[in-house]
Amino acid sequence: MNKAYFILFISIPFQFLAAFLALRLIWVTKKTVAWIFIAAAIVLMSLRRCFTLYEWHVRGMELLSVDVSQELIAMATSVSMAVGVALIAPLFSEIKRARDILQDKVEEGTAELKKSNQTLQLELVKRQVAEESLQKSEVMFRTIADFTHDWEYWLGPDGKYYYNSPSCERITGYQPEDFFSDPALLEKITHVDDRQKVAGHFQEELESGELHPLDFRILTKDGEERWIAHVCQLVYSPTGRYLGRRASNRDVTQQKQAEEEKAKLESHLRQTQKIEALGTLAGGIAHDLNNILSPIVMYTEIAMRALPGDSPTRSYLDLVLKSSKRASDLVDQILSFSRQTERQRILMQLGPIVKESLKLLRASFPATIDLRQNIGADPDWVLADPTEVYQVVMNLCNNAAQALGNKGGLLEVVLDNVELTERLSAFGIEIKPGPYVRLVVHDTGPGIPPAIIERIFEPYFTTKEKGQGTGLGLAVVHGIVKLCAGGITVVSEPGRGTTFEVFFPVMRTEELIETEAVGDLPRGRESILVVDDEEDIVVAAKILLEQLGYRVTSLTASREALEAFRAQPDGFDLVLADQTMPHLSGLELAEELLKMKPGLPIIIWTGYSETLTPENARTLGIRELLAKPLVPRQLAESVRRELDAGRGE
Repeated sequence: MNKAYFILFISIPFQFLAAFLALRLIWVTKKTVAWIFIAAAIVLMSLRRCFTLYEWHVRGMELLSVDVSQELIAMATSVSMAVGVALIAPLFSEIKRARDILQDKVEEGTAELKKSNQTLQLELVKRQVAEESLQKSEVMFRTIADFTHDWEYWLGPDGKYYYNSPSCERITGYQPEDFFSDPALLEKITHVDDRQKVAGHFQEELESGELHPLDFRILTKDGEERWIAHVCQLVYSPTGRYLGRRASNRDVTQQKQAEEEKAKLESHLRQTQKIEALGTLAGGIAHDLNNILSPIVMYTEIAMRALPGDSPTRSYLDLVLKSSKRASDLVDQILSFSRQTERQRILMQLGPIVKESLKLLRASFPATIDLRQNIGADPDWVLADPTEVYQVVMNLCNNAAQALGNKGGLLEVVLDNVELTERLSAFGIEIKPGPYVRLVVHDTGPGIPPAIIERIFEPYFTTKEKGQGTGLGLAVVHGIVKLCAGGITVVSEPGRGTTFEVFFPVMRTEELIETEAVGDLPRGRESILVVDDEEDIVVAAKILLEQLGYRVTSLTASREALEAFRAQPDGFDLVLADQTMPHLSGLELAEELLKMKPGLPIIIWTGYSETLTPENARTLGIRELLAKPLVPRQLAESVRRELDAGRGE
């Protein structure tokens, strides 16, 4: 009995100990509910033992041997439970420590991972910002490149296009895709004359690495020729790897055309200045030559009038007059060429002037040129200026001779009458049906290329090398023919020569043809003052006028003439004076004389004057303006006419 109670009493504490140890495992294992249930079960078993012990003690119940065995088993269980819980507690403590260490490591790893994650997120944000910035930059620069007026492209090391701006279509007519599909397209559209230059430029650029701009021509898709201002840059990576060539191309066609037009205008200006200089020189030459010719003509006529009509000497003097006339015409031609005189067209036959022109040309042509002429027996009369006709013949024949060159060939000139039955239109001139005198100039030279034949009459247009022509010859011919109400045609075949046909309209024979008047010269008894700084002219005029009955006072100084007139203003009925004299010009002398004697008849003669015309001379009180060389009949008639007019006033 005592033994059973003892066993029961001993097992209860062990069970409470086991419950306590179980509760301690809550802190170790962090499994609160599980260990509470286990502790509760153990406590309930202990309470049950306590109630059993209480019943036994109160009721005095005897423990059976079986009960003792059961209690021993229960006690053993309680002890085992307590020992087991006690033994498992350190294990759970180790587990807890391991878990704590693991948790610390996990927390450290988590912290590092979190830090790394934050760093990664920061890097991702930076990368995203960089990508957005790069994308924005790419969009911005692509937009700039796409909308730039110039044609931009990037050519890779493999010769393929990486980029081609849309402006290429505006400049070349080809789309960017055309260049992507055909990398050699730029070479193909480069002007054939510039391809070697462009290829050499690219190769030199690759070898030297230096940048040099280049202007070259391309042919657009429509076949239009355009000028390109090209500049490119070699592109390398930071490591020095060659990445290709970036190029910018600008359409400078208008600029080139403006430069060409400027150069053409500058050339025109230089030509104009040369012509103006030639005109100044021609004026001086004309003045001097006319001063020389005047006494020759006057003395010759004086001599002829002094000879009997059957004198053989008259024929010699007549040749002198003809030569003087030719010299005078030569002066007119020089002045006409310099564009400083206005020509007057007269009724004339072209045969003599054409023959004389060919005679002069034959002497200047090389022997390799076979110059032939076929002048009609009796060409009709036309209204033209002899000097201008001379220019037409000379310019057309000189052009033909230059076309024949050193090789020579046939140059044929034909003058005949033709009747046009149909209206012709050529080079801006309408040629009406009717009778014409036709001048034909034909050569067997290389001919005129069809591409330029429409431009040959443009001023300053020439295919000759620099220094060999001004481009004015045919333009002058065209202008002269147009002023004569005529026309001109050109037929040319490459390799077979060129034929120019010039048509001068025929004037009807009913029109009066002026001929040189013949017979005695008008005479008089008045007193005339003659002033010229050329003594030969003064002496010749004095002899002529005195032979006609006039009283003549001749002087070679304008100031001396002014003093002579001032001393006796009523002693002179008319004054003849040269325009160009030292100290006082003819106009200045006339102004002083008219102050002393208003209404005085004054005649001015001049070898050449650019500003003095008959119209403005009359406004200054000058009755007539005579051109040297002086012709006796012209001088005598002018003197008599103005003296009679003065008497009538």
